[in-house]
Amino acid sequence: MEKIASDLKVSELKQTRLGNAYETLHSQASSMLAFSIQWKDLAEHFDSTRNAIQTQFQELQEREKLVEVKESNLKSEMESKKDELFGIEKLIDEQIQKVIDVNVKINAMFY
Repeated sequence: MEKIASDLKVSELKQTRLGNAYETLHSQASSMLAFSIQWKDLAEHFDSTRNAIQTQFQELQEREKLVEVKESNLKSEMESKKDELFGIEKLIDEQIQKVIDVNVKINAMFY
């Protein structure tokens, strides 16, 4: 009889422990489900952020190429203007020399 009473006590104790384990597991399962949902949201946020950054990076690369093209065009235009200015300076020097030559001739006529 004592053995049966002892077995019943052990049985109740095991059932209580099993119930506690079930409650703990159930509580952790809810936490795991919440964690899974949060993880999915976080992963979607990272994907969205990565895509946005990638799009902005591509736009930046395109702008950089446009700036490089504009810079190249400006350099070519500056070189062209430099050559044009050099030509104008040369013409001015020639005209100044002509004026000097005319002044020398005029001065030579009067002296």
